Formats: sequence, C-alpha cells, structure tokens
Amino acid sequence: SASAPTIDPATIAQQSGICGTPGSQYGNMASTRYTAPTGLFASEGTLYVGDATEHYVLQMNSNGVTAKYFGNGNDDTFNDPDRTVSHIRAPAGIFCVPGAASYVYVCDSAAHTVRRIETHLTPANAVETYAGSANNGGYNDAAWTLAQFLQPTGIVVKSTGLVVVADKMNHCLREIASDKTVTTRAGKGT
Repeated sequence: SASAPTIDPATIAQQSGICGTPGSQYGNMASTRYTAPTGLFASEGTLYVGDATEHYVLQMNSNGVTAKYFGNGNDDTFNDPDRTVSHIRAPAGIFCVPGAASYVYVCDSAAHTVRRIETHLTPANAVETYAGSANNGGYNDAAWTLAQFLQPTGIVVKSTGLVVVADKMNHCLREIASDKTVTTRAGKGT
C-alpha cells in the first residue's frame, strides 16, 4: 500500500505564512496568514495549526493547501454541533489520534475546556466538550463538564487512551480517563 505523504517541517518554516504580516487568510501555503499561531500537530501528511486570535484551527495538506478545519472565527459563544460551525475560543494544544477510531483533540484555552472532534464516525466531524466547564475556568478534579481547567494549553494522548493536559494557569498536569474523569497528576493546582 502507498504511504501517506509527509510534511517537511523545514519547508513549512520557510514557506508557510507571510512573516511579519498578521491576518486571517488561507489557501496556498505561501499566502497563508496567521495572527497568533499557538498549536501545531502533524499527522498522516496533514498539519494542524491553531490560531488563538482568529479562533480557529487550520489544516494544511501535503501539497501546502490550507483550509479552515475547526471553528468559525468568532469567540462570542460556545457550542458543539460539528467542526464546520462550532465556535472555539483560543485553540492552543492540538493532538490527533489516527486510525480507525480517529479523533482530533484541541485545548480551547479561553473557554477552559478540551474539545474532541470525531473524524471516524458517520456523520464525521461531530464536536464534543470532552472535559471542562465551558467559560468557567477554575480548578476542580471531577467528571466531564464538572471538571475545571484554567487555560489548558498542551495535550497528548497516550497509547492507552489516557489524555494528558497541561493546565497552564493551574500550574499542573491533568489526566482525563476514558470515562472522562479528570485528575491532577503533577503539580498542585490553585
């Protein structure tokens, strides 16, 4: 079988975006403009870039074509219908789980939540608040939307399915179990 195309980080660094010229523009790699790129993740030939000021995640394919992937560019509300119309407030960390059960996880830093996009189900692109109390930042180890984060900014998913989140303003690392229970694993929180 053919392998997935790869994205060369050096090429992206040299050709993606117009340095020194912030803005909201996507299409070909050379003309793309970012205002505040904050999260990056490459998976299976695709690069995901979060823009915290523009309130969306862009997706760049192996040919350098950039398109809006998640978020509509507004931060005025919080909703979870699907990735094409959902609002996101300051996407930061991004992590993709490829394969048959594929997901894209995004730290929604300003809304104090972790969002998950289901890319493998029909219909694809459903968005859910995976953990955190939307627009209610704080510190609380609890289940699902009763848990609280304070500006989550980094995320990884371990091979066991355990999600690890860097909770910036709580000064700690948090874990989200498969039942969506959030616990603090390193640091004391605030």
